[in-house]
Amino acid sequence: MKKLTGTTLAQILAAPDPEKFPRSRLLRAFAEVCLAIELAHTRGVVHRDLKPDNVMLGDFGEVYVLDWGVAKLLGDAAEGVGEEPPGLDSSDLVTAAGAAVGTPGYMAPEQVRGELTVDGRSDVYALGCLLFEILAGAALHPRGSAALTTTVHGIDTSPRTRARDREVPPELDALCVAALQLRVDQRLGSARELGDRVQRFLDGDRDLEQRRELARAALAAATTAFASGAVGDRVVAMREAGRALALDPMLAGAAELVTRLMLEPPRDTPPEVEEEVLADALATRVANARLARWSYLAYTILLPALAWTGAWVELALLAGAIAVAGTLSARVSPTRPPPPLILFTVVNASLIAMIAHFYTPVLLAPGLAAVTGLILALNPPDSRLVRPMVIVAIMACSCMLPWLVEAVGIIPRTLGIDGTGLRLFGAGVTGGRAVTTVVTAVTFFATISVAIGIGAGIRSGERAARLRLRLQAWQLRQLVAS
Repeated sequence: MKKLTGTTLAQILAAPDPEKFPRSRLLRAFAEVCLAIELAHTRGVVHRDLKPDNVMLGDFGEVYVLDWGVAKLLGDAAEGVGEEPPGLDSSDLVTAAGAAVGTPGYMAPEQVRGELTVDGRSDVYALGCLLFEILAGAALHPRGSAALTTTVHGIDTSPRTRARDREVPPELDALCVAALQLRVDQRLGSARELGDRVQRFLDGDRDLEQRRELARAALAAATTAFASGAVGDRVVAMREAGRALALDPMLAGAAELVTRLMLEPPRDTPPEVEEEVLADALATRVANARLARWSYLAYTILLPALAWTGAWVELALLAGAIAVAGTLSARVSPTRPPPPLILFTVVNASLIAMIAHFYTPVLLAPGLAAVTGLILALNPPDSRLVRPMVIVAIMACSCMLPWLVEAVGIIPRTLGIDGTGLRLFGAGVTGGRAVTTVVTAVTFFATISVAIGIGAGIRSGERAARLRLRLQAWQLRQLVAS
């Protein structure tokens, strides 16, 4: 006989080596065993003693089915009668007429019962036992004579339920159950069908392995690109990490890298982000310009008081300043570039300086300067000319400069200080007690309302931004959890 070298399936299953003999290789060998048995069946031969010891994997990929000593020709009613064939263990094989022939734990139920109508489906049962052992890592039946009882009366043939700690594909689990049916007429029809279905699974498994290889390559490319830190490489890292996650959602490190890419900002700001920041800045300018228009409307409350006192020059100057400021704010829209912010700052400072002179520097101007400065500070700066400290300086000058100019005698005094305290002489407060009281009260109310409106808008925007951040964080947590 030909001398064979290799490793039996029994040896492989007894000492698993996933590196040398992964499950995919064992399943390929099993599919070839099924074809070899199918070939024997087409020639009218039933093996009757298929077990791990009788399957050998050669050193160069070949697969052998051994020990055909108890094989039976289909249609031959004569069983092995007489003495046991040489080299067979009496504990495994019974050869008396009408007795069971085969190895307990791998014989089909009809073999255990000693039926004479054994055919190829008995080998299918034995192949099912081999497949069960490859998938579950343990034999289907107990060793020894106890296997005869479980073979005849039945046992749970699902490797998924018998070996819950192992990953058993549902397709192979169902195939195993179909091959191990107790009744011959309910069992899988042929060894070829069994082998073909295993091969179809392997074709899909090979596709899955290819996807995993592609996912690992994409993750490696993403990791390398992420390490460089450049904006262009950052785009590559995001694309490759997302591709790796799509190809293999369970790939270790892919979800973590995607999370880092989304949470850790790049060293340089991408041009697209710069454009979005500019768009957000314009939206903020538009919103603040709308708010400013309401504040300018509140300034018009001061005009009747000036008219009452007959200060027509002051009224014209103040009305003109309000008109200019309102026109500038009206020009701010999403469809055209807004005027420079420094222009808004200067115009508003001039307006407040007029009010400081007409209504004295200590009455209305400080509150109006504070509210106006707040609105200006909320606008994104379009140059280094408009910074928070610059706005503070300009707004402070709008209140203090008229006072200083009055102090040197360039314009009439509106504020006096003597032993009784401050004395106010502004044109806006010399029109009688009733008018001055009403105008002052209304101006205070308008100033407070505008300030509170600004605060409410800031709170609403901050809450919306915080909600977006929380939602993004929640989505990232779900991504990592999946």
